[in-house]
Parts: sequence; structure tokens; C-alpha cells
Amino acid sequence: MIWVYVTIAVGAAVILAWVIIDYLNVVAILRPLVDNTQSEIGQSEESFKVENCTIEMVEREIGELKAEITVLEGKVETAKTSIDDFNLKKQRRAPTSQKLD
Repeated sequence: MIWVYVTIAVGAAVILAWVIIDYLNVVAILRPLVDNTQSEIGQSEESFKVENCTIEMVEREIGELKAEITVLEGKVETAKTSIDDFNLKKQRRAPTSQKLD
């Protein structure tokens, strides 16, 4: 009867060894994949931070440009008013600026 227990123990030991060896093989295969993935995640986080800084810089520049646009629009309106005034004065003077025969 002892031989049954020994056989079961040896079988369990073989199965345990098989599971451990299979686990080690899977770990050996997956470890480089996990390391690659973690390094790519780190690179992606760095790229994300760089892009966020770039976005903030662009938003600041956009704000400055919007302020400059309002100033330039005011100058355009002033110039347009001056041109309209000049054209109006020119029209008023046009009949009298020609010599009468």
C-alpha cells in the first residue's frame, strides 16, 4: 500500500516541477515584453508632458496674438475712417479744382 502513496507523491512532484518549469518559461518570455511596455509607457508620458508644455506655450502665444489683433483692428478702423474722410474731402473739392473755361 505504501507504493501507492509513493507513486502519488512522485506524480505530484513531477506535476509540480512541470508547473514550475512552465511558469519559468512563461516568465522568461513575458519579462522582456513587460520591460518594453514599461519603457514605452515612460516614453509616452515624457512625450505627453512635452506636448502639454507645447500646448500651453501655443495658448499663451494665441492670447498675445488675440490682443495684438484687437489693437490692429482698431488701427484699421482708424485708417479706414481717415481714408473715407480724405475721399469725402476730395469729392467736395473735385468740382472746384478744375479750371473753368
